[in-house]
Parts: sequence; structure tokens; C-alpha cells
Amino acid sequence: MWLLGPAGAGKSAIAQTLAEKCKELGILIASFFFFRSDAARNHCRSLFATIAYQLAVNFPDVKDLIVKVPEDDPMVFTRSIEEQLSSLIIKPLQAVYHSGRPNIPSDPYFIIIDGLDECGDSAMQISILQVISKTLSASQLPLKFLIASRPEVHLTSEFHSRAINPTLARLALDDNFLPDDDIRHFLEDKFKEIRQTHPLTSLINPSWPSLIPSIPSPQIIWAIYIASTIIKYIASTRRLPTASLDVILDFAPQILVHPLRSWTSCTPTFSHP
Repeated sequence: MWLLGPAGAGKSAIAQTLAEKCKELGILIASFFFFRSDAARNHCRSLFATIAYQLAVNFPDVKDLIVKVPEDDPMVFTRSIEEQLSSLIIKPLQAVYHSGRPNIPSDPYFIIIDGLDECGDSAMQISILQVISKTLSASQLPLKFLIASRPEVHLTSEFHSRAINPTLARLALDDNFLPDDDIRHFLEDKFKEIRQTHPLTSLINPSWPSLIPSIPSPQIIWAIYIASTIIKYIASTRRLPTASLDVILDFAPQILVHPLRSWTSCTPTFSHP
């Protein structure tokens, strides 16, 4: 599955949450999060070695087979990524899976790779996709990859290529997921929490506030940051929350009084009150 969306759309948060849930279910082989500014995570050299290590930790029945690979071939970590994927991950999994050992789940295992667009250059990214697609098609294993990235042109083209497309599921983080509703729910919950727990709660009208602000943004992470900043200011115990909200309204009325206006139009004038 290709999980795609622009920067700040929440891809990494979703990948992290899925990794945690799959691990709880015992079906996570590994997760790898590329990061452009981290020299250890902005290239493919450690990708399949890291996945193999996590596989050995998460599924002890495979550990001995994985450990034997570098013993038999000390140069394995310098070989092509295709050879690494095959020898360190696919072949050990095949051996254990076909042996019928009870500790290996019959439903799909998951490997999660986040931030593919932050790995090296475009050629390297495409090579990873091609290697995974080719090896996975021939493995006959209940194995699934979730790959998250921005919809860069070269990645979009490769994901829709004849080789990959037949096995591809695609999930785009776009407006169909109603991110503005998520922000509104967040604000509603936080205002309710303030009404119930603030030291000056006896001075707050139970129906306050009469208006729940909307903070639309092309980047949900930016909208969440703004909403969190507003809530932290309003929730301060140093002042009455209703008065703090009035300060926000006076400071940036275009945010709350005109909730459909794009937040980006007033971003340059905003700072923490």
C-alpha cells in the first residue's frame, strides 16, 4: 500500500500508530523511518539490515537463520539491496513459514517504510520500490509493505508502472479525510476539559464558548500546532479562560469570527500572545 500526502499531512504519525498496533497484534516484522537530515536514515544502505534485525527480535524462530547469513557471507551488507532483501529477510521467512512452525502467524506480516521521498535521490527511491515489488511478487509469502511518501512525480510514475500497479493499493491523505473536522473535535474536547478542570470553573458558563473556531490549513500539522497554542493560552491558570479567549478574539478575529477564511492568509501576523 502506498500512503501518500503532502508534507505535514500526518503520514509519519499514521505509520507510527500502525506500527504500534501491528506490533501489539504480533504481525509487525519491522518499521523503518527515513529522515533526510539524519545521516543514518537518509540512504538505503541500512534499510534491509535494520528490517532483518527487527525481524530477528520480533520473531525468534527466524533469528538463527538470519544470524547465519553474515556468518556464511560476511560481505552481505555491502551487496545490492535486492540481494540483502532476499538473503536477510525473504529466504529466512520462507524457510520458517513453510516449516509450519506454530509461532509464525498465517495472516500477513507487515513491513512499514515511512518517508521514502527522504531517502537519497530519486534513482535510489525507485530502486527500492522495484526491488520490493520484484522480490515480493516471487516470494509467495503473506507479506505486505506499507510505504509512505510525498507524491513526488518520479514516485507517482513508478507506483503506477506496469510492474507495481497490479499489486498496489493506494491511500491519499486529502480532503476526503475531513481534517478540519478533526481540528474541530480536538478543540471541542479541550474546551470541555477546561470547563471541567480549570481552577476558576465556577466562573465559566457551562455553554461557553458559543463559537468553536475553525482553523483550516493545507497542512494539518500546522493547524494542530495553532490550535494547541491557542488552547494552551486559554487553559492557563493565571487568568479566566473566557477572558483569554476574548484576548484571542481581539488579537486575531479573522481566525474565529470568519472560520472559513484560510488560516494561511493571516499566518504572518500570528505569534503566541
